Amino acid sequence: MSQVDSIFISCDNRKHHEQWTKEWPKIKSVFTDITPICEALKELAHQCEQNAIPMSFVGSNKKLDQLDPSFMYTQIIKEILLTIDFDQNHLHDYINYCCDIFPDNKKQIESIKRLEDEYHNKTLIYWYTCDMFLYPMLNRALRLMDSDNITRMGFFIGDLHRQIEQLHQEQYTGTTAEDTFTVYRGQGLSTGDFEQMMETKDGLISFNNFLSTSKDRDVSYAFAASNQANPDLFGILFVIKVHPSPSTSPFASIAGISKFKDEEEVLLSMHSVFRIQNMKQMGENTHLYEANLVLTADNDPE
Repeated sequence: MSQVDSIFISCDNRKHHEQWTKEWPKIKSVFTDITPICEALKELAHQCEQNAIPMSFVGSNKKLDQLDPSFMYTQIIKEILLTIDFDQNHLHDYINYCCDIFPDNKKQIESIKRLEDEYHNKTLIYWYTCDMFLYPMLNRALRLMDSDNITRMGFFIGDLHRQIEQLHQEQYTGTTAEDTFTVYRGQGLSTGDFEQMMETKDGLISFNNFLSTSKDRDVSYAFAASNQANPDLFGILFVIKVHPSPSTSPFASIAGISKFKDEEEVLLSMHSVFRIQNMKQMGENTHLYEANLVLTADNDPE
């Protein structure tokens, strides 16, 4: 069942169940204590968020009236949000909304209060990478094209984009063609998205959210490989060539700025567009692929 992502077994005798559970790839592990189950669920939730980044595909021979609607809508939404002059009232409205949807969740209420009190004292990248409700709520709103919540979070989307833009100017002003570098991203793709991507060689792919990547190939490969056992997913290692100056979307190294200071993370702004160069199977595993992308430049013909 594609609706079931993972199964955990809780029992008193691990050895009694470990053997037969190996026959079912969606059974992740057998536990005898509740604490490691909670940790495993937390890690799985992070992986699901990583895999749930919405994306759109545009074939190289597509006409304007044949484009994926989500490709156009996300770009239009981004352009509109960046023209709106949000103020403190929009933050307060969002805080009140969050209090209404988490009325009995003590941990979330504490996070909401912290966001309200410290929003302007910390970087937007810190809040985006912080382990709280903000990141999954934004992901979900953009994935479902939830216009109400996108509007509620418009102040944050605009602030985060502008901070990435500012960091991009500070980090990459004066770069040349020789300064091209590679970043990586590992995630799982549904069968539908995988097949569509395979058919879109030389076309475009857009990630309709802010996109986290890493300069560490091993970390990204581990994310990709962790999805290969799920029969409903394909593990994909995105290998992305980036040139700093003529890109269509700003990006910045956030090492030392994010909540996770030790990671070599590069964050791209919402609706970054890439050209798909090729895809190839990695080794003998038919559910693990490498996809080579290039961040599009302002002078890209499409």
